[in-house]
Amino acid sequence: LLEGRDAIVTGGGAGIGGAVSEAFLAHGAAVLAVDLDGEALAALRERVGSADLQTLELDVTAVGTAELIAAAAPEADVLVNNVGHFLRPPTLFAAEDAPAWEAQRAINLEHVLALTRAVLPGMIERGRGGSVVNLTTVEAFRGIPGHAVYSAYKAAVVAFGRSLALEVGEHGIRVNDIAPDVVETPQLPYEDWVEESERWR
Repeated sequence: LLEGRDAIVTGGGAGIGGAVSEAFLAHGAAVLAVDLDGEALAALRERVGSADLQTLELDVTAVGTAELIAAAAPEADVLVNNVGHFLRPPTLFAAEDAPAWEAQRAINLEHVLALTRAVLPGMIERGRGGSVVNLTTVEAFRGIPGHAVYSAYKAAVVAFGRSLALEVGEHGIRVNDIAPDVVETPQLPYEDWVEESERWR
């Protein structure tokens, strides 16, 4: 399905991002998996053993990272903005402070804007169409107590995707938001979130 496509996947070493990287490779794409966790990237390389996989150990929230990623995949026509995080245990909004909001914004919204902006002009210029996929969360729609700022930024990603889709559709570029519920990953182990009786294997 993805033969001849070049894809960037942030948080692409493990969890949802790792599964996306593997699925894209299985469907014929060349993949640049970007992750802060070098061990996860090494494990991904060992699992897939594919020459079509490139890896980049980077913090997507760091200044200038978006340009580095775009330069490492200059022909990218698929971008998966997967990185996101609660960053902290549940905290009532009245007890939060501004520095916590800034950290949440960097990991859940700002890097999505920066990397999409770095990659999108090339997609448009090459005229081959493309796809931007933003991983948001079901909590952007139903709310989650203790993580009000997280859900606000994830809802902003949804609004960004909707508006961007209207801007770039004429270039054959699709923009989709995916909002999963709890998925077992290294970041969200089921034993911390889901009762044994409610787990599905």
